[in-house]
Amino acid sequence: MADTTVVQIYGNQELIKKMEYLGGFISSPRFRAVLNDAGQYYVDRAKASAPISRNPGSRGLIAGGALRSSINYDIQNFGTYAVTLRVGAGGPGARYASYVEFGTEPHGPILPVRAQAMHWMEDGAGRSVNFNVYKGRTTPKNWSDVFAKSITQHPGTRAQPFFFEHLQPTVDRLMMALQRVLTEQMNRGTP
Repeated sequence: MADTTVVQIYGNQELIKKMEYLGGFISSPRFRAVLNDAGQYYVDRAKASAPISRNPGSRGLIAGGALRSSINYDIQNFGTYAVTLRVGAGGPGARYASYVEFGTEPHGPILPVRAQAMHWMEDGAGRSVNFNVYKGRTTPKNWSDVFAKSITQHPGTRAQPFFFEHLQPTVDRLMMALQRVLTEQMNRGTP
């Protein structure tokens, strides 16, 4: 996972004492359910916020869903006080996740790697478009070919936050669920 949020609860002595009083709570199905709920809540919100490619016919999120598919969670060290809920985005299929989240600074120069010139297509408004879909077909009339030996200055990309903005609502939900479940367990006196 390239971009990862880790939620660890530690240092709250009152919470730890309640969990110790309940003995097996830390390894109970109810505690796992609370963690699964928080993890899935974070993933669902992040996936809903992940931007969708606007290039027609793009192999990006519209067809393949690489960025959205890369958002997941897992629970580590369950049954111990070192339990960790990890939520991440990115990885081999979407290494660009952090660039989407934080954007990129202006940079340059950009030089061709395996050719003498770079080639891309622009629409009528001068925006780069994904033309791989149109290979072997008629290109839309308002698109134009652009060739360059180098790009002296790339303007960078704007940030499109989709991931970290969901941390606080998820922590709030997790803490409320833990409080509710622990209160129920304490009142019953069973894990």
